[in-house]
Order: sequence, then structure tokens, then C-alpha cells
Amino acid sequence: MTKTITIITSVVLAIATMLSFLGLTACQKTSNVESYILRAEVITVGEVEHDVVECEDAEGNIWGFYVENNQEEEWCKGDYVLLLMDTCNTATPYDDAVMSVRLDTFAY
Repeated sequence: MTKTITIITSVVLAIATMLSFLGLTACQKTSNVESYILRAEVITVGEVEHDVVECEDAEGNIWGFYVENNQEEEWCKGDYVLLLMDTCNTATPYDDAVMSVRLDTFAY
């Protein structure tokens, strides 16, 4: 029982840390835009286009983002990233847009 509480506490702290890292609180809007944080794994780097990184979330959705100044070397297949997503004011995720990307330093 104590181990379960410790694990839950660790998960809650990790989520709170990730949100604060991105400058968000759980219910905060960014520039009056509905947004959320999505964790995904990098699956390609520069294979589709020279400066595009693609990643896949837990639901199997593929998201891509451009890197600036030929910095695709900084991203590796298998890295985990946190994507700050814009909902585009719709209920389905298929038209959502990547607003910001950070390397997930809590991935094990």
C-alpha cells in the first residue's frame, strides 16, 4: 500500500514538474487557445523531409514538426518529447497543431 502511494505521488510530481517546465498549470489557457500536452516518441528524423521530425503518440497518431537551422542532429529516433498542442477549437485531435516541443527528460 505504501509503495502504491509513493508511485502515485511520484507520478503526480512528475506531471506537475512537466507542466511547470512548459510554463503551464493544469487549467491554464495559452493566449486564449485551448491547449494540452502530449507525450510522443520520435520515429523519424529527416526521412520525410530534411528538416522534419516525426513522432508517434500512445494512440498511434503521427505528429511532425520542423527543426530550425539544420538542427535535426539534436533529435534521435527513440527520444521522447512533450508536445504543446493547439486543439484548433475542435473536439477531434486530427486537426490539432504542434505549438511547441521539448525533450522529455523524465523518460526512462
